[in-house]
Amino acid sequence: MSKAERESDRENILERKKRQRTEAYSRRRSLTEEERAVKSAAICHFLQEIPALRQAETVFSYAASAVEANLDEINQVLAEQGKRVCFPLCYSDGIMQAVLPALNDPQAWSRGAFGIREPILERSSVVDPEEIDVVLVPCVVFDDRGGRCGHGKGYYDRFLEGISPNALKILIAFDVQKTDEVAMEETDVRMDLVVTEKGITAIRK
Repeated sequence: MSKAERESDRENILERKKRQRTEAYSRRRSLTEEERAVKSAAICHFLQEIPALRQAETVFSYAASAVEANLDEINQVLAEQGKRVCFPLCYSDGIMQAVLPALNDPQAWSRGAFGIREPILERSSVVDPEEIDVVLVPCVVFDDRGGRCGHGKGYYDRFLEGISPNALKILIAFDVQKTDEVAMEETDVRMDLVVTEKGITAIRK
């Protein structure tokens, strides 16, 4: 394949991603606050059924935006079980770190971009990505093959390159975010499991 053909293919993929994001944004925004709360609770319930998560020592989770699946419940459960629950801290240069804050210490958190809670680095400890056993990964759109598409900044794809090959990657989403096939680039990382309010889907490798 020539350079021009490769560039054309990539442009087509990026255009499909953009369209899929727009459609998924709209479907997710159509959910009411109550619907999101009920679906988030169901997702947290299913997560507790995953053996690898029960056995994990270090879990990389996230603090949800207003429209994402909220994992506060499972994050609290995991912390009470003595697990290290770390969260993303994103920088403008595209780098994302895993940091371990105190979940219930309001002084350890601030409001970052789009009003999303972020840990304060000075009140947290940095976690080596290779020490992470399970990663809970949000998305904008996904498919049943483990394909995902985020907001387009590549934070998670770059971060996941540095975790242990034995770490379990679990995609978290509402079922309305699903599409038939996500437009994927070579650098996009596929997930091992998909968890929605409808249940758990294991991805065949």
